[in-house]
Amino acid sequence: MESKIFCLAPWIYSHVDMTGNRALCCQSKVSDRHKDLSLDEFWNSDHLKNARKLMMEGTAPVEFCDICVNSNLGSAKPLELFKEFSHLEEELISQTDSDGTFSQKPFYYDYRIDNACNLSCRMCCAEASSKIEKGVMTISSTSEEEKEKLIAKKNKNIISIIPEIIRAIESGEVSKLYFASGEGVLQKEFWQIIDCCIESDMAKNMTMAYHTNLSLPLDLMKKYFLKFSQFKKVELIVSIDAEGKSVEFIRDGLKWNKFIQNLEYSMNKSMQEFAITLTTPTLLNITEFLKFLYHYKLKYNVNICHDTGLSGLMSPLTLDRISLIKLVDEALEVISSYADPVYFEQFTKVLINLKKAPLLEDSVRIWQRDLCHRIEKSEELDNFFKRKSLIEYYKEFDLTREWIFNVLSFKSKESLPLFEQIHLNQIHSKYLPLENSINISHNYGFGFSLEDILDLACEDFEKRKSISLIGSAPTVLNKFISGNISENKYKLYEDFVINESLTLSNNPAIKLLKSEYIGVFSFLLRNKSSLTKIAKLLDFMTYPFKRFISFHYYILFEIRNK
Repeated sequence: MESKIFCLAPWIYSHVDMTGNRALCCQSKVSDRHKDLSLDEFWNSDHLKNARKLMMEGTAPVEFCDICVNSNLGSAKPLELFKEFSHLEEELISQTDSDGTFSQKPFYYDYRIDNACNLSCRMCCAEASSKIEKGVMTISSTSEEEKEKLIAKKNKNIISIIPEIIRAIESGEVSKLYFASGEGVLQKEFWQIIDCCIESDMAKNMTMAYHTNLSLPLDLMKKYFLKFSQFKKVELIVSIDAEGKSVEFIRDGLKWNKFIQNLEYSMNKSMQEFAITLTTPTLLNITEFLKFLYHYKLKYNVNICHDTGLSGLMSPLTLDRISLIKLVDEALEVISSYADPVYFEQFTKVLINLKKAPLLEDSVRIWQRDLCHRIEKSEELDNFFKRKSLIEYYKEFDLTREWIFNVLSFKSKESLPLFEQIHLNQIHSKYLPLENSINISHNYGFGFSLEDILDLACEDFEKRKSISLIGSAPTVLNKFISGNISENKYKLYEDFVINESLTLSNNPAIKLLKSEYIGVFSFLLRNKSSLTKIAKLLDFMTYPFKRFISFHYYILFEIRNK
């Protein structure tokens, strides 16, 4: 489907994204066939000529312009970035050949040149944050291919991207620069470009748009603004997604008091707007965030956090539909409580569209499995940064606690081979019917705490009357290899086997029905009924060494109604 649309990007704008690829604009789909082209090669490539031709015909290349044509998940479409130059439209079209060839050069440059940053925001990525890059390059779940791509981008910057933009500035072609990705003032490439603008005496005729987390020491901010003042105009785009402790969690490394101090200093130094990435934690803490926005009443734009990669764990688009609608309705109710809610008109529009947006569960058949893979990597990254786990954070809220529990429970069930499911059900059915029960393989699943299980079981007693657990007990070897991960993973074993009496006395809602040791050979051969006697004999012989070799247990307990 093609929509009536016109955008100036193909005539005035040159963009290189965080991975080093060229694209029509900052939110256009990227094609691999353009990644190694120079600007001259790309500028009148078949792709860009066709884009201009379609624009002149009143349509848009949906292949690349889907965000502007079909998406309603942002308060501002990318094409609006170029409306300040709409007075040039007639002149630019008159200089364009019928096949889309355009001989003039772009004058608006948006190159994501480096990722040096002082924060490790939870919805960000290695390409845009050097801190996250360090973690990603260290953790075991990162593939060699991912590492090679990060290194290749840095080499490409040095060899071709930076020289290209320097040449354009020195030739007088550039009238607007946009900086995003990381925190520019911490990047030597950023200052190389800024100094080029000033030393070539071009800065006085140029606008600089600068995307910032506004969380550097104030003395440094003052020093940088002194240099920025040499530009004709400075537009400051401030990233902010929550307030107080909530944004300190989302934007790991940000200090709220410092942010407010910098915000109030910079308000009189440049045109400002807030760039809001709407995340699930934003919605969970919406009341205080809306108060903050209403207090300053700056211009803002809202975009939904992407549902891809690790940032997807922060995205409302990965919630189930019922949970999402409940969160959005609560946010809309808060907005309606303001005597003058006009300021939140764009915010309201985004929220209403979000309720109808396609979710991960609509597009991926087994969406829980998809999320579980991301959770594994996220947990590993959180451990690297020695920061609070995103999963633990979600467990603090009623709505997301149940959502994350259902996702992780799926992992436990999905990881079980068929013969193990049968084995687990056979033991369970000797004591209780399987209906209204949770079966968890603690060996293969994530580290559910007893508190997690009890909270959910007691909230919905009729659905969750009994719990059966099967898993590995911690061994000396396990602890040596896995460290704290092993300790967390096998906590339920300690609760029910080592500290059984204490657990039961502290949790009167629990009635323990069965706690059974399963030797390593009985467990390994549990689907071979003909070898049961041999397995038990081997278990008996190796029992004294159970602290050094893997062994298993089965626990069944019932939840009593409070």
